[in-house]
Amino acid sequence: QPIPLSSSRFKGYKVYQYHQNGLYKYTTGVFVNDFESANAMKSELRSGNFQHAFIVAFRNGERIDLQKAIKLAEK
Repeated sequence: QPIPLSSSRFKGYKVYQYHQNGLYKYTTGVFVNDFESANAMKSELRSGNFQHAFIVAFRNGERIDLQKAIKLAEK
């Protein structure tokens, strides 16, 4: 079941929801071609209540492989 984006479980972060493989997934932060800032956010989340946080990338609204996103950003 989806979790309301205003849920206290998200600790006040601005959260986005997407649906993949039958699961509701949640992200926070928007870092256009800025892997360094995304990595800093991941570290912040991991030091708090989200120890398993990781970076995901999207292109045209679809999730893509992170390495592919890094290569695209370098162009």
